[in-house]
Amino acid sequence: ELLSAAKFFQLEALQRHCEIICAKSINTDNCVDIYNHAKFLGVTELSAYCEGYFLKNMMVLIENEAFKQLLYDKNGEGTGQDVLQDLQ
Repeated sequence: ELLSAAKFFQLEALQRHCEIICAKSINTDNCVDIYNHAKFLGVTELSAYCEGYFLKNMMVLIENEAFKQLLYDKNGEGTGQDVLQDLQ
């Protein structure tokens, strides 16, 4: 929530601080949520960090239902192909 507010009010130092906190707290359970939120907000550095995390932990994440949904785009939103391109 604080990252969203920092982005909205263009508080760049606070936004960067929030990104760092998110990056430090990322794990296999929350990585998809952090990635989706970062993409929604247009926070490119955090998005890129999440993509690196995905690649490093692909063997574990491939069993994660939220990650599978992100990749295979079961909701039909068209984002699945974008994620695969970004990972490539």
